Amino acid sequence: MQYQVSFDTSDVNEKIKDLIAKYPVRTLKVLHTSATAVLIPAIKQQVKENKSVFRGELHQRMASRTSVHTKRREPKIEVGALGVPYGTIIEKGSEPRLPTKREKEKIVEWCRKKLGLTKPKARRLAGAIMYVIIHDGNKAHPYLLNTWRATKDQFWKDFTDRMRA
Repeated sequence: MQYQVSFDTSDVNEKIKDLIAKYPVRTLKVLHTSATAVLIPAIKQQVKENKSVFRGELHQRMASRTSVHTKRREPKIEVGALGVPYGTIIEKGSEPRLPTKREKEKIVEWCRKKLGLTKPKARRLAGAIMYVIIHDGNKAHPYLLNTWRATKDQFWKDFTDRMRA
């Protein structure tokens, strides 16, 4: 499972909605360009500032993709760590659960890279982390919605300026 946030164009004013309706292909390109210029760097910065998250793959796979909403026929954009299975857990947290073998390996890798531990020490610490996940779950470290709220006006301004150009 991956996690991303979808934004539709319902936030924009009527003049821009007319441009969107008139130039749907251009709209998709401009949405992607504005996301790349405004949202992706802001989200990456948010992830980077969160010291408790192993950000390698999360940081590298941050992207956007555009499509047309199937029912309303409006352009939409998805932004997030596309293809990163643990993105949802970082954003929303989780209930107590048993980590998968792949997650266990990632936790050991995180302990080694982030803390500079030897493999045996990293395994011991990873065991303690997994104990917390099993009994308490994962704490949420939201990065997408917080960033969207902080940059939404800047994003729509960039989008609007590019659509009018």
